[in-house]
Amino acid sequence: MRARGVVLAVVLAFGASAACAAGPARADASGLVELIDNLVRRGDETPQTAIDSITELSSTDAAGSPLLRRTAIASVGIVEARNGLNAEAMQQVAALGALGRSDPLAEADAHLVRAEIEVNGGHNEASYQQARAALSTFAELCAPNARPASDCDYREWWRALDLAQRGAADQGNSVVAASYAQTMVDVAHRAGDRPREAISLGIGALQAEANADSVTANRLMAQAQHVARMDGSPWVQVRVAVLGGLLHFRRQQPEAVQRDYEAALVAANAAGLKRPAMLLRANLADAYIHEGRPADALAAIDLALPVAKQHRDFRTERLLLHNATLAKLALHRVAEAKVEMAHVLELWQKDTGPGQRQEALREFSDALAKAGDTAGAIDLFHKEDALSKEIRAANKAAAEAELRARYDQDSQKRRIELLGRDNLLKSAELANQSLTRRLWMFAGAALVLLGVLALMMYRRMRELNRTLVKHEALLRAHSERDALTGLANRRQFREVMRVRGGERAFKGALLMVDVDHFKRVNDHYGHAAGDRVLVEVARRLSAAMRGDDLVARWGGEEFLVFAPNVDGAELDLLAERVRLAMNQAPVMLDNGTAIETTVSIGYAAFPLPASHVQVTWEQAVNLADLSLYTAKNQGRNCAVGIVRTTAVSSEALREVEADIAQARHDGRVTLRVSPEPPAADGGHPPRGAGLAPERPSAAAGSLRPSLDLT
Repeated sequence: MRARGVVLAVVLAFGASAACAAGPARADASGLVELIDNLVRRGDETPQTAIDSITELSSTDAAGSPLLRRTAIASVGIVEARNGLNAEAMQQVAALGALGRSDPLAEADAHLVRAEIEVNGGHNEASYQQARAALSTFAELCAPNARPASDCDYREWWRALDLAQRGAADQGNSVVAASYAQTMVDVAHRAGDRPREAISLGIGALQAEANADSVTANRLMAQAQHVARMDGSPWVQVRVAVLGGLLHFRRQQPEAVQRDYEAALVAANAAGLKRPAMLLRANLADAYIHEGRPADALAAIDLALPVAKQHRDFRTERLLLHNATLAKLALHRVAEAKVEMAHVLELWQKDTGPGQRQEALREFSDALAKAGDTAGAIDLFHKEDALSKEIRAANKAAAEAELRARYDQDSQKRRIELLGRDNLLKSAELANQSLTRRLWMFAGAALVLLGVLALMMYRRMRELNRTLVKHEALLRAHSERDALTGLANRRQFREVMRVRGGERAFKGALLMVDVDHFKRVNDHYGHAAGDRVLVEVARRLSAAMRGDDLVARWGGEEFLVFAPNVDGAELDLLAERVRLAMNQAPVMLDNGTAIETTVSIGYAAFPLPASHVQVTWEQAVNLADLSLYTAKNQGRNCAVGIVRTTAVSSEALREVEADIAQARHDGRVTLRVSPEPPAADGGHPPRGAGLAPERPSAAAGSLRPSLDLT
């Protein structure tokens, strides 16, 4: 796994506090601050030596410079925080807090050290809050036009910006993260600090890529590499190489990722950078897992894990344990891996945001499925799906709030303009009252002008109200339709179910449709091709339905169809018609590439035949989902429907849901598979397979036969 906050930690661990290369060291406080900055970077390798040297340097300042005193305390705290010495680092926070009573920059440094403590412990959200608290002071007192001028050290501002952009990226807010990265570039460039400028440009490239701006990402990465070459420092070139590898990773270019990371590892080892080498091995382990080399991944992890524990780098240790679990699952050491998985999931739950937890659940679910633990994979899939719903709800609420805030801001600006005009009009009225009768003609003209302006204001207010109504309608449409396919989304589906009474007793048919091997399409052809496939599947699916059927994009590559007036043999034909509609022709890309596309379908009509037990629409979706998983296990490109069940009570039906495979084996549920899977000898299915008679069809011969599995 390559979590955003952890990967960008590689950048910080290589020495985010490098000495500025702007000129020769000076004997005054500013020169000592530059030397301390270099010692902070060395603290990543030898923390106690760096702490002792910083303390000794600060004692040489006989004049007692506030800048040097504040910087020395903060720098010691940062070295201690990055090496897991939290109790010692909190002592520096207390010392900075005492200075903060008379020095606001010391208070900002206290927040900065707290942010370092939190991020090293893997508490990304808490680190983000502390970094923003520090920035509120740095942005005011460290800006070039700050009044009054302060003795702010730009490096402290830069560190806070780096932590803030990582926190924003971890929350999925790439626009805010890109803004922080651009400010980092500006701060480093004004100071003539080439190492920080190169790093900032590389980070900016990653955030541009996150915002789907590949042109800007390429330009910024090229600038970062150029500045790093001009600087000539090995550790700077290593860090920029790491950022380049991460950019290749986001573009699904595994060979380039491995090449960049292995080259950076060689350079890090040559320069004696043990901690950066540890983080590079962590990322190489992730790359090896994605390339199907779990043994190599475990070897890299075994080399990196002792270094992470030595430096008490809990965030990287968590990443290494996560990737070790994935590697062991790939090696089919399932029992051992599941024990470690439970511990790792507790760490993700305790220390990270929902985006990283969702990625962890998805990777573990996929790995369990590949290892043959279907039940475990399904359990994690449902947990990941529930978390995905929470994330989508939070993102939707944030988007709505942003839209409302933007409108409120425009509205407030217009109200201020109207108030200004109103004040002008009132001033004109007062002036008109003092005029003599000789000016009555001019007064009349002024009154006419007032009427015209009032009419214009009235029309303008009506226009604003109409704009508000349009924005509200647009917001409602965006919340009920899937932006990519134009189909209904989950929210609209839920509303339809509520109106039809599906929360009490659901009636009708459901088809759960999943695009086969969709991840391969994204990995091989890119996400744009994947979107093209989803749009075409949505079009074919809609074309296969009737006017009163509801087609919704359920999530990712899954679609859900509600057919209120279909059951029995007609439903079997509908499912097969949908399946054939998908593989009748490949999806064509603009470059002429043809992508063969098939789907797996799970379906059922409710109330279920024979039992007539009432179910809610959520239970119906779950049963269709279980049928879909059965279709996946049948080899994909097939439809599996629930024909009948012997369950006569809600409790009995829940037992069927809990283990549909066992229920089928016991004869409590009958499934229909279409098309019929081939028999082992090419003839009839073997004895003992539990085959039920084929259901008669009104359109026999028009489609391939299906098979009931009891």
